[in-house]
Amino acid sequence: MADDFLKRFKRLVGEVQRPQTSSPASEVTDPSRPQTSSAGFAGASPASGGGENTPFPPPHLWGGGGQRPPEGSEIRRPPPASDSVSTPLGHVRVIETRLRHPDLLTDSVVANAARIKDARVRGFSKAGALFLDIEATGLSHGAGTVAFLLGLGRVDGDDFVVEQILLEDYNEEPAQLLLLLERLSASTHLVSYNGKSYDTSVLESRLVMNRLMDREEAHLKLMPHLDLLHLGRRLHAGTLENYTLSSMERGVLDHRRIDDLPGELVPQHYFQYLVSRDPVHLEPVLRHNLQDVVSLALLAHSFLQLLDPAETPPSARIEYNVAREIVQTGDFQRARVLLADALRSVVGPMPVPVAAREHPWAALIQCLPEPGPSLRLCQRQDLVPEPWVVDATALLCRAIRRTGGTWEEELDAWETVQHVGGGNRRVHLEMSKIYEHKAKDLNRAIREADTALLCGPPSPEIEARIERLKKRLMG
Repeated sequence: MADDFLKRFKRLVGEVQRPQTSSPASEVTDPSRPQTSSAGFAGASPASGGGENTPFPPPHLWGGGGQRPPEGSEIRRPPPASDSVSTPLGHVRVIETRLRHPDLLTDSVVANAARIKDARVRGFSKAGALFLDIEATGLSHGAGTVAFLLGLGRVDGDDFVVEQILLEDYNEEPAQLLLLLERLSASTHLVSYNGKSYDTSVLESRLVMNRLMDREEAHLKLMPHLDLLHLGRRLHAGTLENYTLSSMERGVLDHRRIDDLPGELVPQHYFQYLVSRDPVHLEPVLRHNLQDVVSLALLAHSFLQLLDPAETPPSARIEYNVAREIVQTGDFQRARVLLADALRSVVGPMPVPVAAREHPWAALIQCLPEPGPSLRLCQRQDLVPEPWVVDATALLCRAIRRTGGTWEEELDAWETVQHVGGGNRRVHLEMSKIYEHKAKDLNRAIREADTALLCGPPSPEIEARIERLKKRLMG
């Protein structure tokens, strides 16, 4: 199911060639919807623009000709039109885009929000979610930074609806913010990408500056907020070059933007528009913001689907990341399955279980001389497991204990890692503790501690442990 979903959305946001411009007779229009009331926006579509390749979204999402839409993803409306919306504080420009996709944030996917460690987002619902991304005149959080474009996304039945509230001039900001407050009052959760640090800080400052709220009432940061930057970092740790939104799109959605406006150039384009009043400067900004908002919905779906117990994460590292997330909610049973599978993928088949060492031949094998720690270390000196593998083993042992497992299973897990990477000090220390406290085998506990001592710089703590074990052995 996850593969089908990603394939469909890869086509939805994929790189396709721009079709031939359709003739005026073939264009779809909606006479019931006002096209514009402001000079410069008549007939303008956020999807229009130059370049050889089609920008996001592909042309079929705007109702134009060209590529046939994927099954179940047809557009319901003509190209988005801009309306001048009236509020008690004035008029403001709103551009609405509807994208149809019934598989986005289904109930079964949204239910996985209960498996996120942040308890405030466990009541997350697609009907109450407001996807937020702003474009501002600067990167600071100060009073001089104005959010001139608010991108607000919501799920409406089988459609994903994006409203872009645009300031054509600074005097429209009170109306813009009043419309934002109206949308917020109808929502229960914010969804953003780094919005906890940036977007909400800018908006709170603007609400206070426009006297729509005082500092105590500007409580956007207290609203339940699913910041996908933090969740994405946890679920995809160690798998991406960085955690910017564009990197997440490439690594998670397998989508690369075409002719996208770099974020640092967005303020410059807006200032050019204010001087020239030519909407050509805003078209790339609107496209950039639209893709940001739609990407929020796609990433939210992908991240929540990863937490589904019926899903198999695509790599061992992501299995560990998911297990680390769900143990925060007490799901140790599922975490144990994921971690065992992750270790199997990384280190290969498990070694002979501890119980098999009771075989009659075991006594003969135990009579053979035990290689010293120096020899055993030299045999594996180039096999040091990655740090996350050791952390995953420790978490697996915790899950084994919490699900009624045995110390033999814990020892098997550590010996699995030791089998392919004996040069890690923590592996041998953990095995030494199990041999001392669970197996009551002080000789093996000393040998593992000796090996741990040789796996790094001198350690007074390990030396003291060895001396204590030798004293216990001597009686």
